[in-house]
Amino acid sequence: MKLINTIVSESIAGFKEMLFPEVCVCCGCPTPNDGNMLCPFCQDSAFDPANYYGNSSCPGVVLPEGILFQYALWKYDKGGVLQRMLHLVKYGGIGRLGFEMGVLTGSALLSTKFWSGFSSYNSIVLLPVPLHPKKKRIRGYNQAELVATGVSEVTGIPLIPENIVIRQRYTTTQTGHDLQGRMKNLSEAFRVDQHESVQDKFIIIVDDVFTTGATSYALAQVLKQSGVKEMGILTVAFA
Repeated sequence: MKLINTIVSESIAGFKEMLFPEVCVCCGCPTPNDGNMLCPFCQDSAFDPANYYGNSSCPGVVLPEGILFQYALWKYDKGGVLQRMLHLVKYGGIGRLGFEMGVLTGSALLSTKFWSGFSSYNSIVLLPVPLHPKKKRIRGYNQAELVATGVSEVTGIPLIPENIVIRQRYTTTQTGHDLQGRMKNLSEAFRVDQHESVQDKFIIIVDDVFTTGATSYALAQVLKQSGVKEMGILTVAFA
């Protein structure tokens, strides 16, 4: 009976796969039966790299003191497929895609030339940009945390516990603001509750998109005040 049940289950699964094959969220083509939402081609070639030369920051970015690198996987395509995918992660409840993007971002980071200078650091941790509790309740998750979890999966770098750095103030959307306006909007948005937990750590701030850098820079300022001396920034996309 057990053998019959197994055969029936496998037959149903195969029939379902034939009628309703999983397709790539990027190109719409059927994906290999590997659990991924992006097909191998789109993982490797669908989007332009944000930093083609693999430098420690994307073109045109001038980093504040204490931030040693800013790396992004793909170049943001306003109105394009990547924007739609990031929107699905952020607002469409497709958290699994955020994790998968994090895995790809972490893999790309490990392959860069500059990363070898940091890989020997002893106390590296990932800090997803905190989301206000109200927004997290609405979305059901923090998309930056999903990306960071994917990065951690492939790099082995642990996430800092979410109760250490808090988003204490609800902020409106950053869209439409310049850097100065975004920084003003983020004034006193973050706080560190356990300073000893971040001191002497190399903290990599993780988010979905790097635009002006206002969010990461505002968070970095708070971390500096808590004794953090060296940081990096890691995102899926660079706008």
